[in-house]
Amino acid sequence: MKFRTKILLCMVWILALALGVGGTLLIHLSFQESLNRERDSLLQSYRLTTSVLGTATGTPQDDSLEIVVADAFSQMHRMMDWSYAELNLEGMNLIREGPLPAPETEEFTPGKCIIRVFEAVDQGHYIQLCAEISVDDQSLTMTLIRNISNIYNTRDSMLSVFRWVFLITLSVGGLLSLILSTALTAPLQRLSRATRQMSEGDLSVRLNPKSTDEVGSLSRDFDHMAQKLEENIAAMENTMAAQERFMGSFAHELKTPMTSIIGYADLLRTQSLEGAEAQEAANYIFSESKRLESLSWKLLQLHLAKHEAPELESVEMDRFVINLVQQLRPVYQQSGICLDCRTQPGTWDVDPELMESVLMNLMDNARKAMEQGGIIALMVDYPEGCCRIRVADNGCGMPNEVLNHLTETFYRVDKSRSRAQGGAGLGLSLCNEIVRYHNGELKFESQLKHGTCVSVILKGGAK
Repeated sequence: MKFRTKILLCMVWILALALGVGGTLLIHLSFQESLNRERDSLLQSYRLTTSVLGTATGTPQDDSLEIVVADAFSQMHRMMDWSYAELNLEGMNLIREGPLPAPETEEFTPGKCIIRVFEAVDQGHYIQLCAEISVDDQSLTMTLIRNISNIYNTRDSMLSVFRWVFLITLSVGGLLSLILSTALTAPLQRLSRATRQMSEGDLSVRLNPKSTDEVGSLSRDFDHMAQKLEENIAAMENTMAAQERFMGSFAHELKTPMTSIIGYADLLRTQSLEGAEAQEAANYIFSESKRLESLSWKLLQLHLAKHEAPELESVEMDRFVINLVQQLRPVYQQSGICLDCRTQPGTWDVDPELMESVLMNLMDNARKAMEQGGIIALMVDYPEGCCRIRVADNGCGMPNEVLNHLTETFYRVDKSRSRAQGGAGLGLSLCNEIVRYHNGELKFESQLKHGTCVSVILKGGAK
């Protein structure tokens, strides 16, 4: 059974129970109140008649007691709305007024007043009072009966009207309950459809709820889960793509030197070469072997950077950068490159050897971007509680679409030139891992034909 149907049935059942019990109880209370009023009215008539009879017998009269009592009782009958009245003196009937709707009542205990309600066959409902009173030391038995069929007729009419009101109200209430249950369960149906869409592979589905109730909160949690799931799957796809690129690039990097090594080794094995030719073949084998050795060493460094935390020590960053520039300036001057250094004093927790490797890699990349010399600037400052080291050049620059891929393993902007200059696309990957383990990040800014600026931003290591 659907949840919407359960809500509908529960609401209709509660409405029927509340309306049925409430309406029936209200009619019953109204009926009982009317019946009590009739009892009180008949009791008042009895008391008034008793008082009148006592007054009549206490006044000197020429007539006998029976005549006086009968006349007074007859006058009261004409004044009161009695269907039937009877007065007996010591078992002798004095007066009987009106038709008797039912057999005479049973014997009554002297001095008692009994009121009862009964139904006469085909004559309706009546209320009867039977009492025994004493007048001039004589016992009088009084019987008063009044027709109260109008009370029962009113009750029956109210019940008949109530049945129609109940049916109409229940029908309207059921229709409103159906509309309400549909409205209440509509978000759950949308959530169910979204779940099925997601299970079929559509991770972009969102509910965007407007309500602030529990269902709205559940829908917002679903949207948050879907967003995180989409991001995680996108990250997994990017990781898988990066791994595929890594495997392809790694295989390609191995293929070229291994082809050269195998080719020249086979040449040495199968042919007799002169001294100069043999020396050239051995040189090719040696250089390609060194290239493989360098590739394996950088891969090892990258692995260690990812899995081993650096050993940090307090370093004066301005002196650290100045010393590095002074060491490398003669080497770069041979390539027509001027090194500029602008620093601010400050101390930071870093691993000097790893940070030196980062800066040398960044400076080497800047050198490779300059074909005819230029300027490389190293700048150190401390904005917003961070240590920022910038390596800027005025080389050829890079397009914006490649900036997000620079830290990927084996990625190279210009593959042919990088390979010719001895690059394998591992430098920036290694730099990124080292900086990450220094609680920092690399930021790249570049413009074609105007140069590149790489910022090393370190956080949380101030002294």
